Amino acid sequence: MKTILVICSNIIVALQIKTHYSKNKDINNKYIFLVEKNNSTKEVIKVFNSYKNKEIHKLNAIKKPIYFSLTKFYDFYKIKKHNNQLQQELKKFKNINIFLKNQYSEICFSNDNFSKLILYKKNIAKKYFSHSFTDFLIHRKYLNFYVNIKRKFEDFINNNFLDVYKPSSDNAKIYCIFNYFRKKKLLFTVDINKFKEIFVKNINFRKKKFLKNKEINLINISIPYSYYKKRYPIKVLYNYVDYFQNGILRKILKKSKEVYILKFKENIPINIRKKIIKKFQKNFKSFIIILYTKKITGTNSLEQFVYSYNVKNYFSNFSSSMFLVKLIKPKITIYDFSDRIDNYWKHKQELLFEYHRQNQSNLLKLINKYKKIWKNL
Repeated sequence: MKTILVICSNIIVALQIKTHYSKNKDINNKYIFLVEKNNSTKEVIKVFNSYKNKEIHKLNAIKKPIYFSLTKFYDFYKIKKHNNQLQQELKKFKNINIFLKNQYSEICFSNDNFSKLILYKKNIAKKYFSHSFTDFLIHRKYLNFYVNIKRKFEDFINNNFLDVYKPSSDNAKIYCIFNYFRKKKLLFTVDINKFKEIFVKNINFRKKKFLKNKEINLINISIPYSYYKKRYPIKVLYNYVDYFQNGILRKILKKSKEVYILKFKENIPINIRKKIIKKFQKNFKSFIIILYTKKITGTNSLEQFVYSYNVKNYFSNFSSSMFLVKLIKPKITIYDFSDRIDNYWKHKQELLFEYHRQNQSNLLKLINKYKKIWKNL
């Protein structure tokens, strides 16, 4: 019998871990689950509650550790101080020392803040489960020679001197549900049929009568709101919303009898979401435009919503949700509007935070790494 530590706060990661350990030989293992509290906590715990021999512990959120890179060389001591403070804070969590002293056969984790602290200098077999379609980039084989050398040096500094664990294919096995859509596959994958079976078993919400017989178009809308504590100026936000309305939404709205549901990220305040939706409703009065909320749909989960209702089309910029939606509902039509967003920001790069500039650049580079399961809007 194995004793396995699982650090997880993401529902897609939880489903992959459950799929991975669904064989008969894994039934009698002992599982210790550490779940960082967030909007997915209930769903994550529901998945883990099905294990026979388990302990589940909920942890209050902790700040994000910082990774060292050569571009941040001058911040070495600042990063070290920040991460060391988090390590000291970690020790104050109830029972955390017991978890850290236990002898584990292996540890499963993803991009959680706690895993980056707990796994620092831990010589235990590690399994990394992808939370995003970009995660394959931590695998060495997908880096060119110069980037690989740079990354190895940075990882060495992080993993040995800066109180933070940086995962890569050198120190963890990487498992990826998005592997099925890659042109060149990763080394470790997850059983797609078992994943879908477990996903369906975990759907437990009541469908809303209003939407039961409707033909639905789901629109995933990302807006420039914030990056952690940094906020975008209101002018940047509303200029982008104007562009989205005229350059993207106008192209999507075609049939007035169908329903158009817009889903924002959870970090966008509800009052801002409502204000934007009212603007769209006012300017497109002949169309049924609705804000995605749990009260309206019955669930917070985009994927559960798509599977459970008659969602014909899914509109999004290039994102993990496109692949998850296609995996659970193969017949859905997906439209990508990344090129339109890229065109908008092309001459406004100075307005974006550095993280968002880099993220946008990475996404565009990754598009040709995946099979084209979408149409361009």
